[in-house]
Amino acid sequence: MLVGRSLEIAAVDRLMSDARSGRGGALVVRGEAGVGKSVLLEQARAAADGFLVLQVVGIESEAELAFAGLHQLLHPVIDRVDTLPAPQAAALRAAFALSDETVAERFRTSLGALGLLAAAADERPVLCLADDAQWLDQASAAAILFVARRLEAERLAILFAARDDDVAPFDAPGVRELRLEPLRDSDARALATARLGDAAAATAVDWVLANANGNPLALVELPQALTPDQASGREPLVGVLPPATSVERAFLNQLRRLPASVQQLLLVAASEETGDRATIARAADALGFAALELSIAETHGLVTVGLDQIVFRHPLVRSAVYRGAPFAERERVHRTLADVLDGPADADRRAWHRAAATSGADDDVADELEATAERARTRGGFSGAATALERAARLSAAPEARAAARPRGARSLAGRAAASCHDAARRGGPRTG
Repeated sequence: MLVGRSLEIAAVDRLMSDARSGRGGALVVRGEAGVGKSVLLEQARAAADGFLVLQVVGIESEAELAFAGLHQLLHPVIDRVDTLPAPQAAALRAAFALSDETVAERFRTSLGALGLLAAAADERPVLCLADDAQWLDQASAAAILFVARRLEAERLAILFAARDDDVAPFDAPGVRELRLEPLRDSDARALATARLGDAAAATAVDWVLANANGNPLALVELPQALTPDQASGREPLVGVLPPATSVERAFLNQLRRLPASVQQLLLVAASEETGDRATIARAADALGFAALELSIAETHGLVTVGLDQIVFRHPLVRSAVYRGAPFAERERVHRTLADVLDGPADADRRAWHRAAATSGADDDVADELEATAERARTRGGFSGAATALERAARLSAAPEARAAARPRGARSLAGRAAASCHDAARRGGPRTG
């Protein structure tokens, strides 16, 4: 069942009801990866009693194959091609390589597609579903949109789903559009709670909400990453990096199309979780990059560059950037950030960046983390203190001599955190390092 999408479901229901009554129409559903476009199309399919359902799914690897998408859509009814006027039938046969002819006039191919679908709709209502429309080959997209703009008295509904993609945009002038936004907080909480179970701790629900940012697919997938102890609140979630969700992989594909220098700048921004623009700019300069190039990422809708802060438009964009970078690059960026954070007020951030840049034992870094843990404890940040102590223990050169108390202290603080962390400000966000 779709949560929080009653208005969108109603819009699709009206489209199909009109088609049943002989008032054909089309609708483009737009939104980011994982926001529920495909699920809405499946909802339409499930409600299509009495309809002939035809479907095409855009495939990136077939985006250069002319008419590949149209062939996928019309294949179940292609046996009716002989009922069309001869020029249209010939054009469709040529487009689908059913003859030795070439497609001399795409207008005839589009007319043939309209005629074929209209003929099928004479027998019973037809629902055409075009998912991942942004990856349809250009010839197929043009033909299907040609049909969509000319529906009047046909018992035919066309429903497109198109992902936001500035590299492969799906332009549909003249066709009504419906944008799926992230879920409202109440709906997102209901979905996250349902996935985690009623016994889940508030800290676990809040962690999922903070990382999913209202994205339904992320709300479904993220709870699967939590251990029973994390879900119940017995284990702190500070420092837990979200898993590689399907949404994150979609963002990563988008990121990899950007220039290498922009990807490196985004890694600096993703590694400095406060988003402090001055710190990111200093680190970028030290690494030999021009921070102004972040405007390219902003143009692509991945970040917002403010006067003082750089903010990723979705938490999973940030984790995609960070997880998608090689370990050596992450270490180098963390080391550079630690170097530029040289003020007394930056001690905690500097310690965490140094820890993230350290793979072996290092007592100096362990000592810095112990000091960070103590400062967190005095502020009531028990989860943060526990995480700092656990990391310090792993970095100690002589764990048998120096780290024995750290795990005990960490467990004690973790227990206090689980009992008292009802205030989101005290829980804090996930730490990349």
